[in-house]
Amino acid sequence: ARDSEPSEQDWSSFVELRLPLFSAGRIRAGVRDALSRLREARAEHARAARAVRRDCEIAHENLAASKVRVAELGVRLAAARDAFAQAESLYDAGFGTNLERLVAQDQQLAAELELESARLEAQERELALLGARGELGAWIGFARALPPAEPAANVQEAQRAVAR
Repeated sequence: ARDSEPSEQDWSSFVELRLPLFSAGRIRAGVRDALSRLREARAEHARAARAVRRDCEIAHENLAASKVRVAELGVRLAAARDAFAQAESLYDAGFGTNLERLVAQDQQLAAELELESARLEAQERELALLGARGELGAWIGFARALPPAEPAANVQEAQRAVAR
């Protein structure tokens, strides 16, 4: 039996003695939860990096294909211009019909239109490549600051603490 009430000093000793015992499990659980979220974030980062790499490869292949198409259409336009010039000469000399001249002119204009469309598509794909590489903002004049990297030493210390 106790004759007196516990003093404030007795209560503080009791709390100091008991508090670490109860909070140790919560701290360990919090550290494990944080490490779990870290692993999840790393997996998400790896997935995003793979997606960016894939998008860059696709954009690069599309741009290369567009450039090849522009070159092919340039050759086609040169041939259409030659055909129109020949049809015009034949018409002026009286050996060709107006229909032949108009058909050649139509083919030349169609080739010019198709070439300009292909050039526009190539420019669009170049912008898509810049966007996939994350350089579009800098290209148009907007700079984006990257978040600071997390120090790896703190992560390793936390993993060692949980392992104990």
